[in-house]
Amino acid sequence: ISLVSHVLPPLAKGSRRIYLLRHGETDWNKQGKIQGGGYDIPLNENGRQQALTTALALEDIPIGVVASSHLSRAKETADILWKRHNGTVEDHRVILDGFGEMRFGEFEGLAWRDQEVDPALAARFKSMSMATKGDVDAVFPGGGESTRDVQRRSTQALQQILDEYPDQEHIAIVAHGRTNKVLIAATALGDVMKFPTVKQGNTAINVMDIDKESNWTVQTLNFLEHVKDNVITR
Repeated sequence: ISLVSHVLPPLAKGSRRIYLLRHGETDWNKQGKIQGGGYDIPLNENGRQQALTTALALEDIPIGVVASSHLSRAKETADILWKRHNGTVEDHRVILDGFGEMRFGEFEGLAWRDQEVDPALAARFKSMSMATKGDVDAVFPGGGESTRDVQRRSTQALQQILDEYPDQEHIAIVAHGRTNKVLIAATALGDVMKFPTVKQGNTAINVMDIDKESNWTVQTLNFLEHVKDNVITR
């Protein structure tokens, strides 16, 4: 197993380290379907295996808090991690809706790689995707969210964890592809609209340090060495 600690410098005094993970694979990931926040699709067998491998890749890190989104694919990935780290995490297992996946509205369930898709719907998704990359307030139609919505709730959830566990230096959070991209861009990259530049494979590990003055430093993004033969990146 490739340990993520091998690519990380020692944690600077007074700083805290966030290990932001994407959940393991689901059948919908495999089929290229848009899950979003509206569908609670569980991990598949491969996803569970990825989650266990991820827990092992973090084995030597004294994680003190494991947080996750409320959706089962992230929750189960986090629970597998939590069980492996029970000695240091104890009962600091937190579930927050703020880490849930972006709601893609009418496009959820769309298999965007599928030839059978209604071309008009696919074209609409493509143009909405472009719109969200240029406009922080562009909302996915049909009950979806904007990038700003996701930024607001995910950064609030992160702040809540930092405030509630001031003594914990190593914090793991399991969330989702788009939510992670937005959260990383809004915090460590300093501009939420940089989210399209961030890649996230299943069980990607992102490591970011935050110092006493709330300055962020990226240590690694989309680390996938632990699952490199067994993951679809997007």
